[in-house]
Amino acid sequence: MEDRTEKRSFDRHYQEAPITVAYFNTNRYICATMLNYSEGGIYFESDFAFQPRTCIYIRIEKKMSDPPGGLFHNGFRSVALGEVKWCAEINKEESGKYGIGVKYYELEY
Repeated sequence: MEDRTEKRSFDRHYQEAPITVAYFNTNRYICATMLNYSEGGIYFESDFAFQPRTCIYIRIEKKMSDPPGGLFHNGFRSVALGEVKWCAEINKEESGKYGIGVKYYELEY
């Protein structure tokens, strides 16, 4: 029997929020919805497909209500740069919707 245990480096924190996503260093942007985040990245859904390995800029669009428990977790970023790791069409009634996984770039000080 196959082991289907997730092997993630960081815990996911479920938080829905409107975001703006842009190709890094361009004015080409789209509106999307973040569904969860972690210390290492973000998952969002969009009407636009981003190619893996694309560098993108992500910004939370408005102040969100406090998440359950009243705290944001490690990894919450209101502005971030990251690399698209995967993009897949979502199999729902809505066609042309994509789920996108992004890995944050490491910050070095």
